Amino acid sequence: MNLQSLFSLVSALVFTISCSQKAGTVSLLEAPSGLSVTDITKESATLSWKGNAPEATGYYVFITSNVKPGATLGTDAVSYTFTGLEEDTEYRFGVQAFGSGTAMSKVSWSETVKTSKTE
Repeated sequence: MNLQSLFSLVSALVFTISCSQKAGTVSLLEAPSGLSVTDITKESATLSWKGNAPEATGYYVFITSNVKPGATLGTDAVSYTFTGLEEDTEYRFGVQAFGSGTAMSKVSWSETVKTSKTE
């Protein structure tokens, strides 16, 4: 299984787990798009995105294959800086919109980036 397939599987798993933990019908929100990772250092990186779901009440952000959100952000959030990263290590970052009740989007994942290495 290649890395892209693995992250697609994790994204589906996160979405399924999130949906199965909620009672009732799940409303699918439009997923965040235009993900970019900037300001990459040996210990941090900033994920930015465009929110596409006006009915979203916030966002969950993820790091690589962690199925639990790294942070829960409010509806106005359009970026998040991940800190405490390991130097010279590859990461992918994800973001998921959520709304009231059981409304949520699929997780959108960034491209793989690598933190800097101390010279």
